[in-house]
Amino acid sequence: MGHLITMAIGVVVSRERINHAWQDVRWQPVSVFMDPPPQTGPWQELLRSDGYIHFHAATLLLELRHTEIMSYQVNLANGEPSVYVVMRDSEERDYPPVEPYLVTASPFEAQAHGESGFEVVERVAMPDQLIEVVEAFIKEHHRELSFDRGRRQPPPDDEPVFVLSNKLDKNTPKKTN
Repeated sequence: MGHLITMAIGVVVSRERINHAWQDVRWQPVSVFMDPPPQTGPWQELLRSDGYIHFHAATLLLELRHTEIMSYQVNLANGEPSVYVVMRDSEERDYPPVEPYLVTASPFEAQAHGESGFEVVERVAMPDQLIEVVEAFIKEHHRELSFDRGRRQPPPDDEPVFVLSNKLDKNTPKKTN
């Protein structure tokens, strides 16, 4: 594995009817899956039932970066490993009103997107196959950082401050009592 792994992830978004004063439906991601088939069009219907419809809304690239190892460890240690789906208002069409924008396994990256106020971040369960990939990535790239307090080293002889202090010491007359 290299320092960066990129894989295609299918995002499933649910359109649910709700009983709310200001809106009739709620759009939210409900799952993700690996190895998605090619999409023949946007928002392919996967499942329809009374009150909801599940769509294969998008296929997005999930990136695992070696610089994010700690965040992946936090994700796996938090009980239920998750994939975070970032959704934005759709700019191209009125229906559906949202579109998946990003998928990430990093809770820190998800938090940064959630703080903007322009995007909605939802957490969905990480598939077992993806958990294995993330664990293998962590195992390969994780390096324990040792904390060595160390000792202060004297400055080298050619350091300007050291040279200047020696000259001052030689030119300063010594006090005698």
